[in-house]
Amino acid sequence: MATKQSFFNKFDWNNRIKINLPVAPRNNLFEKMTDRQMLTFKNKLIRLKDNLHEAQKAKHENTFTAPLSDAFGEDFPTS
Repeated sequence: MATKQSFFNKFDWNNRIKINLPVAPRNNLFEKMTDRQMLTFKNKLIRLKDNLHEAQKAKHENTFTAPLSDAFGEDFPTS
């Protein structure tokens, strides 16, 4: 869980994230995103995290696939 938290901690107070490419030119991978796109991206990541947590808590296959289907869309196999 530490990895997930550290990723969300990379967002600053303005809901911007900066992750540099690990090789030259080492530019910010998200530098061209607008503030609105960045907020949408953050909200989608939070929703995905919540859906994955719900799937992890589920006891039966038919209940753990529902949150994953919500996260990944109708293309995600539910059976």
